[in-house]
Amino acid sequence: MTMTSNENDDLELYSKLIRLREIKKKSKDRMDLLIRLTFEMLTFSPIKMIIIYVFCQYSFATLLTIYHLLDRFDTKTLLKHGSFCGIQIFVLINLGSIIFMADTLFKLLKKYKIGILPLELLNDEIFRKTLLLGNMVKIVCLLNFLFAIIATLGFIAAPEYFNEKTYLSVWIQETFPDYSNLMLLVVHWSSLPVALVMVGSSIGWAYAGTTAIFQIYVLREFIAAIPKTNFPRKMRLDSKVYQESIKQKFIIAIMVYEFAVSFVSTACDILEPAMIMFSLGSVILGGSLMIEFFSNQEQNFGDQYAIYVGIFFFALAGIISGNLYLLIGQGMKDASEGCNYIMRQFPWYYMNEENKQIYSIFLHRTEKPLCLSCSLMQVDYFLLVRIVKSLYSLAAVLAQFVSSHGPTDTQ
Repeated sequence: MTMTSNENDDLELYSKLIRLREIKKKSKDRMDLLIRLTFEMLTFSPIKMIIIYVFCQYSFATLLTIYHLLDRFDTKTLLKHGSFCGIQIFVLINLGSIIFMADTLFKLLKKYKIGILPLELLNDEIFRKTLLLGNMVKIVCLLNFLFAIIATLGFIAAPEYFNEKTYLSVWIQETFPDYSNLMLLVVHWSSLPVALVMVGSSIGWAYAGTTAIFQIYVLREFIAAIPKTNFPRKMRLDSKVYQESIKQKFIIAIMVYEFAVSFVSTACDILEPAMIMFSLGSVILGGSLMIEFFSNQEQNFGDQYAIYVGIFFFALAGIISGNLYLLIGQGMKDASEGCNYIMRQFPWYYMNEENKQIYSIFLHRTEKPLCLSCSLMQVDYFLLVRIVKSLYSLAAVLAQFVSSHGPTDTQ
């Protein structure tokens, strides 16, 4: 849609608001691709059944590995199979979140999609920047899907390592020697839906978080337009027209803000268990990978180049997924803090007492940034610091433990 050329007109944004119904008919959800690749795909029964099967398989594998570790209870067994037990727990956290929360999140996002304000309300410059940001997020997410698939195919092409390190594979070979090849093939290929679900979780969040950021951009446009006027300064304080205009603009901006607060608050309530499990799972995964590293320092993969390819792209996909959570969470917080910054620049001394009171209340409301948080944590850069500190402490303990017992003999 062609944007209004006179961007300095203080009525520009609100004239668009009057034509909101017409604008919404012509607008589109520019992040819709991400939701169609993630939560919408889970509405198909075959895909949901595959994920439930993989969840059951990993649940059995985890319980079996824990039983084996407790039964043997020695350092060699812990270093050999303990790392993959931690990885399986991390996978279960992600699969469980998708299975038990996907429908609720999809309904929330569809409801939110109905009420969001179109990006066409933005001015030309911010509109172009917003579209560029959206396209960048989509490209990164699609690359993340591709990296996850490549990593999985790399692991599937070199099953020997996992047949030895994953206790489920060892147990299948010992218990069902005649059918082990077929059963192991199913086990190895189950890593593909696992990779797609783990990547899809972060991409689903990228859709919700990026859309929320865009809505905050629209909110900032409304807030920034409040003090704009052509009234001479000397006439503002005594002008009923000016004061009523300011009041109406405040009311509209507050309505937009309260809608954003309502969505974020509902999302926080729904995602609180997932956020806590994500943090704990990140520490568990980091600790498991460190055990795997410390216990295999002398291992040589030889010419199994598929393993190196799988490890590289797995690490790449994991870094992208983690950063999608943290960067978009921080982006929501920063954009929301920008609303408060703009409000602090208001010429409040031209307002009457009623508008000053509205301004004061609204300013106080915007002091708390919109972000994804719960009682224990908040999704932003500080969460990364906490996870890194936990992993550093865990690495020190694991290094001392491994050095005192020596690496396991995997032969």
